[in-house]
Amino acid sequence: MKREIGNEVYCGECPFFKNEDTEGYGYCNISKREWHCGDLCRFITDGMSEQETLRMLHYCQKWRRGANITMPPPTLFGLAIDNAMRIIRNLKKGQ
Repeated sequence: MKREIGNEVYCGECPFFKNEDTEGYGYCNISKREWHCGDLCRFITDGMSEQETLRMLHYCQKWRRGANITMPPPTLFGLAIDNAMRIIRNLKKGQ
C-alpha cells in the first residue's frame, strides 16, 4: 500500500541503520536486511510485516519511557501504529 507521507525517511538518517561501511551500505535493525544509506525507507513504500511492526513498536516504547536511545522518526512511528491497528482489526474479524 503506497501512501503520501509528509517526511521522507532515508536509511542513512534513521537510528535503526547500523554498521555502515565505506560504500554506504549498512544493516537495518528493524527489517534485518542490508540497505544503502541513500535508499528511501522501505517501510514507507512496502509496509511492515508483523514482526517488523513489533520490533518498531518495542523500540518506540523503550524510547518513550526514557531509555537513552535516539528518537525514532515520527513517520515510521506512525506507520508502525497504523500497521498494529490493522493487525488488531484483522485478528478481531477472525474471531
